[in-house]
Amino acid sequence: MLCLFFLALSTSSSTNRPEPIWTEDQDISGEFTAAMVTVNNVRSVAVDDSGNVHVVFTGNNGPVYNVYYRLSRAGSWEDLEQISNSEAPTISDAPALALGPSGEVGIVWCEGWSSNYDLFMCKRIDGAWAEPETVTSDSTFSLAPCPSFSEDGTLHLVWENRRGEASSVMYANRPGSEWSVPLTLSDPKANAVAPSLTVGPRGRLHAVWTESDGETRKIVYREKSGAGWLKAKALSKDDYSANRPSVATDADGGVHVVWEDHRADSPAVCYMERRSGKWSRDVLLTDGTSKAYRPVVDVGPDMTVHAAWYDDEWGPTEAVYRRRAGDGWEPAERLTNSSVATYFVSLAAGDDGSVHVIFQDKRDGAYKVYYKTAGPPLRD
Repeated sequence: MLCLFFLALSTSSSTNRPEPIWTEDQDISGEFTAAMVTVNNVRSVAVDDSGNVHVVFTGNNGPVYNVYYRLSRAGSWEDLEQISNSEAPTISDAPALALGPSGEVGIVWCEGWSSNYDLFMCKRIDGAWAEPETVTSDSTFSLAPCPSFSEDGTLHLVWENRRGEASSVMYANRPGSEWSVPLTLSDPKANAVAPSLTVGPRGRLHAVWTESDGETRKIVYREKSGAGWLKAKALSKDDYSANRPSVATDADGGVHVVWEDHRADSPAVCYMERRSGKWSRDVLLTDGTSKAYRPVVDVGPDMTVHAAWYDDEWGPTEAVYRRRAGDGWEPAERLTNSSVATYFVSLAAGDDGSVHVIFQDKRDGAYKVYYKTAGPPLRD
């Protein structure tokens, strides 16, 4: 383990790829009392085949919280669009988005107040938004939704369902106009939270989440093939806690997972990869001398692995980026330099080699959502 740890920290690619050149931070959230990136490890930013950037976040003015969407075409941001229509005391929160094969955009969020939260979904097709529709409607807390489209246009969804003091990870899909009956993916005897989902080649689904037996938290992975959901597998070890995973797939069907690792005194970023059905040993991307939180991962079509998180190495937490391009992980880059803490980084890789990051901080007195990008090109 120590050898792999050292390798991840010290190895850089031998392909002499140019360093990413990042733009300045750009406030894309407008005038709100506060604007917030979703805290669970899902997609708050995505890039389509044309290079358009899609962003979703929560904005509030006073007691009213709603979901907002913004689109950038050729580097120019269009006006904000309000997606939900909550009125106090009801709030809309934790939005996540997915891009479909025909250019559609799906946004799922939770909405409620006090004793009950349900999930809602809204679809954008040919530039027009449909009316929001109800995904769940019961007496429980439906939280932390994470959607993903498959190539046939089916929208897949995982989320956290809380009943009393315990939570389960649930799954449903929408192949047409109706949602399937929800299925429990996690161990019914455990507390399961913070799910992340992606659809890979050949329509295979890959889900990860945090599962706790009351003593330690572990990262659990489960895959769905044509035959159904396969047996769940623990990725982290039982002798330490792990939390808040994020999952992505590459064009060859490889699976990439990052999570918050608590084997040392300070949380670190851990990475694991599955190639040809076999999982690698885990690799630490931070050295444990600082506290690194809530990592996210994505993979470009050139097989570059992109990871981002926020880290307190410099005092207040800052956004950090690291990539594996070729045969090794390159040194981590600090993306922000602010006197206040940065939180909740979300990341997306573009088909042209670009990478796009959003995050939140209150450098101007109120929380706002900021965007920055590197490339194209990131490659030679």
